[in-house]
Amino acid sequence: MYKKRILILEPKIHVSKVLESILKDEGYQCKTRTTTHNLPDLLAEFQPNAILIARQIPPMGVISAIEYIRQSPYGRHAAVIYMTGSGQSIAEATSAGANITLAKPLDLTKFLFTLENFTNLN
Repeated sequence: MYKKRILILEPKIHVSKVLESILKDEGYQCKTRTTTHNLPDLLAEFQPNAILIARQIPPMGVISAIEYIRQSPYGRHAAVIYMTGSGQSIAEATSAGANITLAKPLDLTKFLFTLENFTNLN
């Protein structure tokens, strides 16, 4: 039995695969995508409890993607965790609807604690 459903939107394949592996080991059901293509269908099909989103996600970009997620009936209640290695766009991502920002490289303990807390809210 899975804890919750996590959507990983990360353009770097090696990063998304590591995140997916860690989360599956922790009991989460995961889907990974390197772009936001077909985001409406993906949200409707998977109905994630949380969405991990990287700053440079193509083609929408993080701000437009978060705004779309928050307007979608299948994403508006999901926890949105913005991941950035540069510290850029934090205020904009928060204004668009991100619940929290985590710095890359991720601190594994903090990351899992944050994810557990936010997924238990919905």
